[in-house]
Amino acid sequence: MHLKKIFSLLAVFLVLFQVKARAQDSTIVQWQATGKKLNGGQYEIRLVGTVKAGWHVYARPNVAAGLEGIGISFTDSSIQKNGEKEVAGDLKSIEDKIFGSQTEVVSGNFTVTQKITVTGAVPAQLKAMLLYNTADAASFIPEEKKIDISMEGGVDMSAGNRILIPTIDLRKPVNDCGGTGISVEESASGGILTVFLLGFLGGLVALITPCVFPMIPLTVSFFTKKAISKRQGVFNATLYGFFIFLIYVLLSVPFYFIDSASPEILNSVSTNPWLNVIFFAVFIVFALSFFGLYEISLPSGFSGKTD
Repeated sequence: MHLKKIFSLLAVFLVLFQVKARAQDSTIVQWQATGKKLNGGQYEIRLVGTVKAGWHVYARPNVAAGLEGIGISFTDSSIQKNGEKEVAGDLKSIEDKIFGSQTEVVSGNFTVTQKITVTGAVPAQLKAMLLYNTADAASFIPEEKKIDISMEGGVDMSAGNRILIPTIDLRKPVNDCGGTGISVEESASGGILTVFLLGFLGGLVALITPCVFPMIPLTVSFFTKKAISKRQGVFNATLYGFFIFLIYVLLSVPFYFIDSASPEILNSVSTNPWLNVIFFAVFIVFALSFFGLYEISLPSGFSGKTD
């Protein structure tokens, strides 16, 4: 009975988590963005928005209500706006019940155009941030949206397609920008050893973290009490450490030989919300078993083969 109650609670939690996750991912406005080249470094950004049925977007600033309309900002400081943005579409003025004032809104499909000046190389994908406010008859929801704008004639700025400037020698910088201080010649001889020693020292420092330090006496006592002799205990501990090392080496091997493999894959897997929810559920089930609420035992046949 206890086990059925626990799984029922976990099922309810997963349903609530799924509903919340969908609510956080939902947006009132769907955007499409393109950048058209005019002349020189001049571009025209065109944003096409589609508003969910029954909702509207506050298109113009409203000082009385404290609304700033639709805001566009760029993460790159080399991009400058030219003039004011233009909003076109089903614009209408309504008596807003939320703020109690006359407000200009847009619904359905609409476009926002903004002219900009870009100094230097123009990326193929220009990153921008949109800030705007949405509402229906009873709800008011501010939204923040990160978008990638496809720029006409832009250059791919990814790591594999960097622009090389012949007049710049990376091995001989004009000014000392700091860093490790290891030159190209030094890194060829002692760089790997330095990285190894730094990694080893970092591992020793990690031993004093709250999640690792309490496990040290538990791990030591496991090998000392399980071994018949001191020699066997040392061998078991060495074998244990070797396989930890081997696991990390095997995980990193594909990234040395497969150019298309992204190192962010492991980070994406470890931060995946659904995977973390599954681990959370497993840990809760085992924790309640450790507290004595119920007992989890292996099948007798499997236990016999293990012994």
